[in-house]
Amino acid sequence: MREPAGEDELIEVRPAVLRAGARRLTELGHRLAYGLAGDPELTVIATGWAAAGLLAEVETAVHRRLCQIGTDVAATGRAVEQAVDGYRDADDRAERRLTR
Repeated sequence: MREPAGEDELIEVRPAVLRAGARRLTELGHRLAYGLAGDPELTVIATGWAAAGLLAEVETAVHRRLCQIGTDVAATGRAVEQAVDGYRDADDRAERRLTR
C-alpha cells in the first residue's frame, strides 16, 4: 500500500512489517513491566551502611519506573496494531468504493 507523503513523495505502508514491530514492542513492554515482578530486593542488602535505606528506596523507584515504561511500551505496540487494522480497513473501504 502506498500513500502520498508530499507533492511527489510516496511512502510505503507494509502492514506485515508494522505488525511484526508492534508484536516486538508489546513483548518487550511485557518483559520490562513484568520481568522483575516478584523479585524485590535485587540490590545487595547493605546492613549497617548509612545509605542502606536510600539504596532500597532507589531500587523501588527504579523498579516502579521500569514497570511503567514497560506498560507504556506494550500499550504503544497495541496502538500500532490498531493503527494497522484501521489503515487496512480504510484501504479496503476505498478499494470497494473504487471497484463499484
